[in-house]
Amino acid sequence: MEITNPMILIPLAVGPIFFIIGLIQLKFPPKKINHTYGYRTKSSMRSQEIWDFAQQFSAKEMIKGGSFFLLLAGVGTVVKVNEILGTSLMLILVIGFAIFMFSRTEKAINKQFPQ
Repeated sequence: MEITNPMILIPLAVGPIFFIIGLIQLKFPPKKINHTYGYRTKSSMRSQEIWDFAQQFSAKEMIKGGSFFLLLAGVGTVVKVNEILGTSLMLILVIGFAIFMFSRTEKAINKQFPQ
């Protein structure tokens, strides 16, 4: 196993971060709407009820994402690609996950709390 393989390094760096932040947000969600901590979008800040829902939902999504990236690091031990391709693929996955998480959370907010 090559320690410089981006298919291992990037998921091992990103996975625990998403997982731990998700756990912290799930265990210690921000109690009141604020501009500093938590899942902060225009729709999540419309009311306290929406805020509380968004914090729980997004925290669970982050935990799922962190778990996915940790599993992906295991795949990286088997899959061999060149460094540029591996780095590019992993960065696309990280950015894609962030977009996916925001999209899923916003859809859940809109479904749970139609305007």
